[in-house]
Amino acid sequence: SLLKAPEYLATISFVTDTDKPEGSNMSAYAGLAAKFGLDLGMGNGGNDLFAGANIFDLMGTRLMLQNTLLTPVEIEGKRDLLINKFIEVDGLKRKWRNKPFHTGLTFALYSSTLTRSKNNVIAEICKLIRKKHLSFPDKGKSSNDLTLMSVNFLSKNEQLSDLFLTNLVNNVARYYVNTTTSRARANLTVLTRQLDSVRAQL
Repeated sequence: SLLKAPEYLATISFVTDTDKPEGSNMSAYAGLAAKFGLDLGMGNGGNDLFAGANIFDLMGTRLMLQNTLLTPVEIEGKRDLLINKFIEVDGLKRKWRNKPFHTGLTFALYSSTLTRSKNNVIAEICKLIRKKHLSFPDKGKSSNDLTLMSVNFLSKNEQLSDLFLTNLVNNVARYYVNTTTSRARANLTVLTRQLDSVRAQL
């Protein structure tokens, strides 16, 4: 314990609800709706991005990790991006001394521009997170056994572990909402167009 720095493990447990009705009758309705160009979201649950163990793969994608790293948070009394805190806690600047294109690289708040060097840094950090920091205790289980799932984040800073994992789960949830609502919006547009067509015929 004298030689090894303390590490802090944050854990969040959650349940996914894909809201897919079951039964042959609902499948028949889905097939009928498909003929009119509508997607009721009642297909095979195994192909659903948010079903079962698929959610773990989504959490580990570059998109979700990057969005989380570039999230502004309150850390130790000041507003900063999570990526800057991660670089500091992991001592990456010291490890990057022999990489000239990383020297003096900083991520500023509210800056949407990502240079090639910043993209390279984010890619390296995402790979490091997947390898050493982010873990899914339930990933090896069968999809049928996944009623309550957990995700862990390990770091040498208590606040970083808490903030990173909380924001990662929030980003995934936000992505889920945006994806499902955009699908519903597309279906509503089709229905409205067909309703207008029927009304014109009548």
